[in-house]
Amino acid sequence: MDPHLLCHLLKNNVGQDAEPLIAQIGKQLLGNDEETAGKTLNEAKEKAAALLTILGKNKEKEQLRKEMKFTLEELTQSEYKITIEDCYALFDYAKLLYEVKDYKNAEKYLFNLKEILANESASHSALITKVFWGLLATQIINQKTREAIELTSLRKLKEMIKNKQPENTVHLLNQYQWIMHWILVASFTAQKSTGLFAALLADRQNFGDPFVNVMKLTNQNLMRYMVASFLLGRSEYQPQPDNQRTQQIAKLPRNALPQLALPIILAERDSYQDSFTLFTEALFEEFDFEKAIELAEELTKEAENDVFLKPHAAELRRQALLYVFETETKLYKTGIDLTTFCDQHKISEVDVACREVQASLASEELRVHLSDGDMIGSQ
Repeated sequence: MDPHLLCHLLKNNVGQDAEPLIAQIGKQLLGNDEETAGKTLNEAKEKAAALLTILGKNKEKEQLRKEMKFTLEELTQSEYKITIEDCYALFDYAKLLYEVKDYKNAEKYLFNLKEILANESASHSALITKVFWGLLATQIINQKTREAIELTSLRKLKEMIKNKQPENTVHLLNQYQWIMHWILVASFTAQKSTGLFAALLADRQNFGDPFVNVMKLTNQNLMRYMVASFLLGRSEYQPQPDNQRTQQIAKLPRNALPQLALPIILAERDSYQDSFTLFTEALFEEFDFEKAIELAEELTKEAENDVFLKPHAAELRRQALLYVFETETKLYKTGIDLTTFCDQHKISEVDVACREVQASLASEELRVHLSDGDMIGSQ
């Protein structure tokens, strides 16, 4: 994994206990030697001066955007006489900013470069691909929203990789693996997760099947994060996407775990199992609710010791247990009231739990009751 993303993951999900390791990784980065870094940055900045001059003039830059002239072709013909070499120079400067941990400015310049090179994919695809990889990394570290990452860099990068590489080549699989591991960081270092990893696997319209195929072929251990992301996606804990945009962000189906994850888990059960996959089997294949409750506790313990899932362990337990309640209720059409269930399993915020469960039970014409003694039944 990229060392900057690794440090970001450790800092956010492990905290003080990871500081010695973060310091050790930092010693290998350019920014550790301030004198060398400063000299290298100044040289790169000087080479990128032509584009930096334009980007420093906000009014002129916005006017170029407004007039649809903020492209390499237009800038080449303008008074600025920008060339592809200037674009390479700006990329090199942004890359150095990233190396010295100036992630905000690195993202700013890469975003501008993405716009300038928008029409150059046929002639300069290698540079553009590097720009999008860099933009994705900076957006993850700067903790941009799911919408920003997905619409600005992720979808485009996936398409560029797909169009550039022959199908089913080792290099293509490796590229998809890199994306999946980077999006793990984006999804689970966010304070309340982002849903991006779930989108890679569940949003077939925008991402297709390649990430599911890569997980089944070479990264079966990622199935635990599939289950985790599908559980968190049912929760009010995770912010829902803002769809007040031209491009829509797909919402995770509430039944993603039985409909999308279970067939994969069953197909790969002889090759990979853990408490997350076993929980899914117990709940949706065996309908063994006592076993599912036991496995919910097991997956919580595993999450507490998983660098990606540690901050979300409590919410994973909560959602797993509520899913047991919901599934049993759907099956039998009656059961103990939700307040009693939450008391038995020490689930807090019962009113929130009620809204989350009701969102799924409404289609079954079932209602959730919170008062002690009331039963859940057909209305």
